[in-house]
Amino acid sequence: MDSFLDSLSPEIMDLLNEKTSDSEQTLVTGQVDPAIQQEQLTEHSVHDYNLEPPTKRQKRTFAPRKNEDEVMKAKLSAIPSKTMADTKYCVNVWQQWCAHISTEYGEEVTPLKEISTQELSTKLCLFVFEVRKQNGEEFPPNLLLHLEAGIQ
Repeated sequence: MDSFLDSLSPEIMDLLNEKTSDSEQTLVTGQVDPAIQQEQLTEHSVHDYNLEPPTKRQKRTFAPRKNEDEVMKAKLSAIPSKTMADTKYCVNVWQQWCAHISTEYGEEVTPLKEISTQELSTKLCLFVFEVRKQNGEEFPPNLLLHLEAGIQ
């Protein structure tokens, strides 16, 4: 591009410089006029963005320490009631299935809170294949996924 600009006569370059804006001139010549650059810097100063440096270190404020009961109550109140009811339903179906395989097949079932990830994975596979509605029909696939997610 420099060779093209160098080949232009000074008169044509003057015309180009008059007809182009500052940013276009930068594109044409490939150089930034120092006066324009200084003007752009002063136009967009730090104060335009309300980024004033802190004058003093501000002290953070924190809420008083909570006990375990308050933390548990806050956790439970953060869970929507519909989600709580759905989860209780899923766990109830799981417990009914566990009681069924315990009495029917004599299998020892680890409580849900104590079960390992590997054992839960294995048992969930069996659960999905064996669980049925109370009338004996199979659950639809989307509800099986819902049950599995509620148990996990």
